[in-house]
Amino acid sequence: MKNKIIVMIFILFASFYSQEFYVDYQKTEGELTSKDLYRSDFGRYDGYQMQLNKGERVHFIVYSNEFSPSLIVVTPQEKKYQQVSAKGEDFVTLGFKVPESGEWVLYVVGDSISRGDYLLQTAFADSASLFLSSTADFCTGLKYLLAHSNAYFIFPQTVPSSRNLYQIKGAMDSFINGDDPSYNASFYQGDDKSEADKEYKQTINLIEKCLTKGWKKKVEKDNLGDEVIEETISWTEQVSKNPREIRLSLSDFSQEQNADLDPYSVDMIIIKY
Repeated sequence: MKNKIIVMIFILFASFYSQEFYVDYQKTEGELTSKDLYRSDFGRYDGYQMQLNKGERVHFIVYSNEFSPSLIVVTPQEKKYQQVSAKGEDFVTLGFKVPESGEWVLYVVGDSISRGDYLLQTAFADSASLFLSSTADFCTGLKYLLAHSNAYFIFPQTVPSSRNLYQIKGAMDSFINGDDPSYNASFYQGDDKSEADKEYKQTINLIEKCLTKGWKKKVEKDNLGDEVIEETISWTEQVSKNPREIRLSLSDFSQEQNADLDPYSVDMIIIKY
C-alpha cells in the first residue's frame, strides 16, 4: 500500500503567541482517480504518512460530495489500527490517542467506483496541551484557548474526559458554540452598571497584558435596536488567512422590556475564521 503516499508534517507550534501549547490543524484537498490503486480487500485509496509520538492526540475528518469515504489508520508496523466508514454519508471522523511513536499512515478510501474530490482535515495536539488546571492564571488560560482555536476547538469537544470544559479565570460561565465554532465566556450578568463597567475594563486590561505584538485592536459601539447598546473591543491576529480573533463586549439591555434579560452583561468570544 505504498501508492501515492503523501508526507504530512505537523507543525509543533500554535503560533508565535501560544508558545506553551501545541495544537496544529491542516486542510488538504485531494482526489481519487482511476490512476489510484485499488485492492478488493481495502478499496481505492490515497495515503498520508505522518510522524506521531506516543501520548499525542489526533483527529481526522474527510468530506466528499462525490463519494462516500472511509478512513483507515495503519500503525508503524503496517497493521490496521482503526477503520471508520461514512456508510453512504458524505463525511466521516476518526480520533484517537497515539499508543506508540513512529510513522503512521492515514488512508482516505473509497470503493471500486469511487472517483472525485475530497477535503481532509487533520488536527494534532501534544499530550501537555489537552487539559489545563482550573487554577491557571488568566494569561495561561488565554494562551491555551487561542492554541485550541487553531483547530477550531476540536479537542475540547471530542476528547473523552470527566472534566468540565475549561473556564478561563474570572468567568462565571463558558461554552463552545459548535456552529462557529467558538469559545464563549461570560464575565458579568446583572443589574449593576458600575460593576459591569468595572469588569469590562479589568478584562480589557488583562487581555492586553497577555497579548504580544501582531494583534490589531478595534473598538465599536452599536445600537442593536430596541435601545440595546453594545460596546465591543476586538483583537484580530494579523496573518494572511484564517485569523484568530478575541471579542469582548459590554451589552446594555437596561431599556429592554424583557424580564428574562439581565440589564448588563460582559462576554468574551474566541474564534478562528
